[in-house]
Amino acid sequence: MPDQKYFSSAALSAYLQYPYKFKILYIDRVGTAYKKLQPYHSFGNTIHKVFVEFFKITNLQERTINKLLSLLVLETFWISEGYSTKEQNKKLYTNTMLFIYLETFLQITCHNSTFVY
Repeated sequence: MPDQKYFSSAALSAYLQYPYKFKILYIDRVGTAYKKLQPYHSFGNTIHKVFVEFFKITNLQERTINKLLSLLVLETFWISEGYSTKEQNKKLYTNTMLFIYLETFLQITCHNSTFVY
């Protein structure tokens, strides 16, 4: 019987997400450099964690922009690994908060209009 190949759910997920990523990580096996945590990974994972927590709120009346902002401001979910310096970490956190507050202000000011960027 020929060698059977088994792939983990992470490998299958990588393939479905981006086949080239799968090739680098699981076929060529040169992807270890790509696995190093980067600031954009930490930032994306932070945003994901905040939204996961936000959508755990079952009462739709409590799912407000203010609640979402409060989750971000708490820094509870902020992932600080992957940044080259503490200053870089703080700068991205500050810029993220400014962007969110600006977005909220614009939406409130313009009666919750949807903006296309």
